[in-house]
Amino acid sequence: MNVEYTGRHYEVTSAIRKEVELGLGKIRKILGDRFEAKAILAVEKHRHKAEITINRAMGHWSAWPRPKT
Repeated sequence: MNVEYTGRHYEVTSAIRKEVELGLGKIRKILGDRFEAKAILAVEKHRHKAEITINRAMGHWSAWPRPKT
């Protein structure tokens, strides 16, 4: 598993990296170690956003949280 981090108006600390990798650990159980992930972390108007893109030989998946309604 290879993870690339991008912070937009946001400093990506080692604690944040551990949280992202902990969440990706659940996906690792399904896909194994053969995938690459990109984590884009941003702050916009006091809202924290995260977008995760997973690339694998079979294709790619993207995920981002929905606002609570």
